[in-house]
Amino acid sequence: MRTHADTSDPSLVGLKTLCALRDELKDKIDIQVVAFPQDCLLSYPGGDKLMEEALEIGADVVGGIPHFEYTRELGVASMKRVIELAMKYDRLVDVHCDEIDDPTRALLKYWPARLCSMS
Repeated sequence: MRTHADTSDPSLVGLKTLCALRDELKDKIDIQVVAFPQDCLLSYPGGDKLMEEALEIGADVVGGIPHFEYTRELGVASMKRVIELAMKYDRLVDVHCDEIDDPTRALLKYWPARLCSMS
């Protein structure tokens, strides 16, 4: 089962609770905890730091929501950062991408070619 914990909460209480529950129930069910930046990774003050803290706590998956970033450029940058963090911490990726009706904010076209070439 996969569950999403909001990393926009500076206390990360939801993430910590879900990680503890995952560990408690590991013999009964496989739970993956997604560190999810509901209020953005880069546009939210401290969002990047909170994401990294969530991964250090033990989140299984790096989440993203690029179309919520303030600009398309920040959306692309947030996707690059999600990939960087996933590679750094050897985690899976779960991105909610292009759940928006505005074609000027569409970011799926940047996946994977532009995101996977980190140059």
